[in-house]
Amino acid sequence: MFIDKIADKYHYIIGKHMDNYFLETDIHFPKELLDAARDVAINYPEKLIPRDRVWHKIYIGMPYADMEKVLGVKDAREIYKRLIKMDRAFPGGSQIKFDQYSLPDELQQAFIDACPKWMKDLKGREELIPIIQLSTNGNILYPHRGHFRHASIFCLLEHANEHTRWWRETEPFKLISDFRIPDVSKLEAAYEIEIRPNIWSVFNHAAWHSVHSNKDFEKRINVGIDFATLSVDEFLPILQSNSKTVVPANLL
Repeated sequence: MFIDKIADKYHYIIGKHMDNYFLETDIHFPKELLDAARDVAINYPEKLIPRDRVWHKIYIGMPYADMEKVLGVKDAREIYKRLIKMDRAFPGGSQIKFDQYSLPDELQQAFIDACPKWMKDLKGREELIPIIQLSTNGNILYPHRGHFRHASIFCLLEHANEHTRWWRETEPFKLISDFRIPDVSKLEAAYEIEIRPNIWSVFNHAAWHSVHSNKDFEKRINVGIDFATLSVDEFLPILQSNSKTVVPANLL
């Protein structure tokens, strides 16, 4: 199976110490709010507002000449090499179609209203940015990191038992422009989990991560509250102080 092949290659351990990648919380949102977000995503996707899709401009299999037009000669050569490495590192991989949206305004405001008071008091309502993500087709979302966000609380609504894997750098490499495409030869698997649905969790978008499935996606839907400025390391002590979530001592 596809996930098993990758596991053999990178020797990951499910349940390994999480560092600051992911943590389930005791934060709750009303079920009717989650149902409303799911309903819009499935039945009224035209009401969703697309967010910046800069990462879609570069992809595995893209003609080199087109890549050069976007990146220039020097960066195109480096990214082209990285994409070849990526393709070879994940044999049998097929890129998942991944899009991120803002919710319709009324639903957007309802999610902010439903956030715990202590979250709204952190830096005001503008710190909290509700989003929804839709993924279809393919069996892998290749290693990447957040383009504009560092951390969020995250809730999976629809899934098919995919695994999310975080990676650590074994040596530094240049981050090119807005295209968060790593040199996979300089990454090692750090932590992997099958995210449980309907549980709000802290998600580290600033760390390299990927999503893997043993079959092509039908539909994966998740909602989240992105933080405009807060990192995971800044948020975890606040979470510990204001909720019943137990944050491991080494993360505080």
